[in-house]
Amino acid sequence: MKKKQPDQSASTPEASASKKAGIMSLLAWASFILYVIATVCLVTATADLGIVDLTLLLYKYTWAFLTLQLISSLLCAFAVSQISSANKKILLQQTQTLNENLEGRMELVDKKVQEYLGDNYKKLKEQNEAMKTEFDQIRENENNKIIAEIEELRSENADLRKKLSSNHSKNEDPSESENQLQVA
Repeated sequence: MKKKQPDQSASTPEASASKKAGIMSLLAWASFILYVIATVCLVTATADLGIVDLTLLLYKYTWAFLTLQLISSLLCAFAVSQISSANKKILLQQTQTLNENLEGRMELVDKKVQEYLGDNYKKLKEQNEAMKTEFDQIRENENNKIIAEIEELRSENADLRKKLSSNHSKNEDPSESENQLQVA
């Protein structure tokens, strides 16, 4: 025969908090019912209902009904606070369990990513850095070439302006213009 394994869910803090919440809800209902009974008896003791006159019988126990109301309202408040506390414990335990599961899954995903990428990622990163430095060097060389060409073009432009200004001044020489007029 197989041995019965003990129910592990009954020994967890979540299960004990759930059991406590159940007991406290029963206590809250019982104290509410006692409060209602005490209130009905108190109203009956102080008011004449017409059909059944219980005022003389219940009038002696007015203080007992007031005390029962007070005790039952305090019990109800205590039970509700305990239920709230138990529910918070349950939610906290569930949150911790979910966080642990999430952390485990995140570690698994991280391991898989490292497994898939691993050395390839490192190689790609090194190649990327090498290509980046090479690109920066090429860009710098091209910028230097462009700057040198611009300076060369500026000097050629200055030379051409000098030639144009010297040619222009030769053409406008007054002695030549008079010679040309005499020939015509």
